[in-house]
Amino acid sequence: MTKNYERNWLFTFKSVILFSSMLFAGTAMAQLSGTYTINSGAATSGTNYASFTAFATAINGVGVSGPVTVNVATGSGPYSESVTFTASGTATNTVSINGNGETITSSSSSVVALNGSDYFTFDNLNVTSTCTAAGTRCYWIYNNADNNTVKNSKLRILNYTGTDASTAYVAFTASATARSAADHGSDNVIDNNTMSSNSTTSTGPYQGILDYRSSSYKTKCNTFTNNVIRDVYYGHFYMYYVDGFDIRNNTLTSFRSDAQSGSGTTYPAYLYYCGGGSTQCKFNDNTITSLGGYYQYGIYVYQCPGTAAKPTQVNNNTFTSNSSGYYFYGPRLYYSSNSEVANNTISNNSALYYNYGIQSYYNGNILIQDNVISNNNAYYVYPFYNYAYGYSNITIDRNRVLNNAALYYFYNYMVYYGDNVQCTNNTLAGNSATYYCYNFCYYPTSGVYAHNTIVQDQYTDYYNYGLYAYFSASTDFKISNNIFYVGGQSGYGYSHYALYAGGTMTNVSFSNNVYHQTSACTYYNGSTTSTSATAYVASGAESNSIAADPGFVNLAAYDVKPTNPKISNMGLQGLAALDQKKVTRTSCGPDPGAIEFTIDHSASALSTLPATACGNYEQEVKVRFQNGSNVAMTGVKMFYQINGDAPV
Repeated sequence: MTKNYERNWLFTFKSVILFSSMLFAGTAMAQLSGTYTINSGAATSGTNYASFTAFATAINGVGVSGPVTVNVATGSGPYSESVTFTASGTATNTVSINGNGETITSSSSSVVALNGSDYFTFDNLNVTSTCTAAGTRCYWIYNNADNNTVKNSKLRILNYTGTDASTAYVAFTASATARSAADHGSDNVIDNNTMSSNSTTSTGPYQGILDYRSSSYKTKCNTFTNNVIRDVYYGHFYMYYVDGFDIRNNTLTSFRSDAQSGSGTTYPAYLYYCGGGSTQCKFNDNTITSLGGYYQYGIYVYQCPGTAAKPTQVNNNTFTSNSSGYYFYGPRLYYSSNSEVANNTISNNSALYYNYGIQSYYNGNILIQDNVISNNNAYYVYPFYNYAYGYSNITIDRNRVLNNAALYYFYNYMVYYGDNVQCTNNTLAGNSATYYCYNFCYYPTSGVYAHNTIVQDQYTDYYNYGLYAYFSASTDFKISNNIFYVGGQSGYGYSHYALYAGGTMTNVSFSNNVYHQTSACTYYNGSTTSTSATAYVASGAESNSIAADPGFVNLAAYDVKPTNPKISNMGLQGLAALDQKKVTRTSCGPDPGAIEFTIDHSASALSTLPATACGNYEQEVKVRFQNGSNVAMTGVKMFYQINGDAPV
């Protein structure tokens, strides 16, 4: 009895083992690999799935054993469903879903969710959300979902009108209904998508792209390129505690209508605590245009420091045709040392009250170079506000500030504190203000203000300063090789200064500058006061400076290349290696101002000698010389040489 029982028990146990083995083998064989379709017009069978949900159920259940390609049948949509993927591919065994322009739509909080999924690509799949609740998203990416791509698609949020901060076209967050920190995923790419509400009403998400983490979950960056993002309430990008980002070549345009014409605060990009890790912070080649709103705070980069090898970058962006009911900002960096703000164009932007071109607060080792700030207007215009108290190694080079208009104040703080400040090769021209017009050089400790061209020839009702320089406890600061071209006047009896230099002037030197005035103005340097450029340079307040018209090529068109040979090669050597156009400065004596120049005094109308001539033939030789400069030339010494003889 016992023996038979034991035999039956062993038989049953072996049967279970055999069944389990067969089940495992079946599961392994069912892993996906190859090409499949999603087609609602056919049943789920073989290589076809009737819905995204059917495909997700299959791949989530068995995973992949090779590369998987899924083609959505043309004309088979739209698909009304919400889908979540939990399966993962690998770098070799990727999962590619080709949408062929079809649409998946849902009223659930997220339409497509990637819960820890890796190596998925969604190409040309339009995603539409009709949700009206908190957490509305087209894509929700979370739980360490890495190396995924969403590209060439239209992402739309049609019905959401609220202001919940967790809503976005693409959301990296741990919660379905909130902004929640965790490791959501790295090395994901969002490329060449159009994100909009497809409406002129106040519909659309709170943010365009949201990536919300904490100091405990900072991971490598994601990449966002070539997208058009619009119809958001608060901001186009919200990056919070991300270890770097690559935001490149996107177009950020109109806010949701209630924000576009409302009284709230908006940020085209809010980049907060994203530096200090192994990955670079890059906001480059983007276009920010046609934005409205009330407090428009620009590209806000807060606590995103770079390194010498990988500086934080805000480069090659265009800010144009934006307007604000109160504030407008372009790039705005706070506590983000080791940074670059270069080659940005900030033009034709308006604000009712304050208009800031580039603002830098508490940043060291920063390069602000080759930016153009032009044709902007507001009551108060600040092309540069570079506050660097306690920081060093600040370079402001080759920037142009042109034709900005302030109804009240024009305040340009290119230099405002800082040690080892290099303010070189910049041009200011055509800027105006009704009340006050100031170009500041305020409290630098050491460095140079050199090779700048300052044209301040507009009229103001009150104070007008070509350069307002003020010092305290400087150790070594030079103001040299600049051109100051001053005209206009100040109304109501107020002072009109070409130069005002005050404070503690110890260890501050002025030399090799060019001064020219087209109307009455005052020069003040420490204890020296003069009422003309000629009298000022004769006073001895500066060494090797002169009073002369630089003879600009075309001041009306802001072509401030000089043509007067009187001022050529008069500069102090070694203050700037290149000029504004990246031409190497003359080593034996650079030209003052932002641009190196040469003068072509061409000869013409030479007398023609006959082919043959008899002995003792004489002919008067006539030569006409063309003055290549824009200033009258008199008393110029001329020499000629015939057949190699000594010059006469």
